[in-house]
Amino acid sequence: LRCLELVSLESFRLGKDREETAALYAGWYEITRERGPRGWLAEALTTRGFSDESIRDFESGANPRAAVPGLLKAFTEKSWPLRRAANLELQRIAGTSFGDIDPWTREEKIAGIVGAWSDWWERERGARR
Repeated sequence: LRCLELVSLESFRLGKDREETAALYAGWYEITRERGPRGWLAEALTTRGFSDESIRDFESGANPRAAVPGLLKAFTEKSWPLRRAANLELQRIAGTSFGDIDPWTREEKIAGIVGAWSDWWERERGARR
C-alpha cells in the first residue's frame, strides 16, 4: 500500500527515510512497470476494494468504462493521489472535465466534482438502456 501511495511523484516526498522510500519505489516500479498507468490504477482500485471482476476489461483496454463504478467509489478514499487518479481517468474516459483534484482542493469542491461525475454516469447508463 505504501508503494501505491508513491505512484504520485508529488507524494513521494512524504517518506520519512528517503533511501527506504527510493528503494521501495524502485522495487515496485521494476516489478510492475510493464503494467503501465492503467494497470497501476486497476491495482490500486482492487487493493482498496473499489473494483470487481470487470476491472480486467479496463486494464486490458477492452472496455475502459468497466472501471467507472470503481473510479466513482475511489472518491471516498482519503488518499488524494487515488482520488486524483480516478478523476483524471474519468476525464480520459468521458472526454470532459468537472474540475481538478490536487492536495489543496477543498472537500466542498471535491464533493461538487464527485456529484458531477455521478450525474454524468447516470446519464451515460440511461442512454445505454
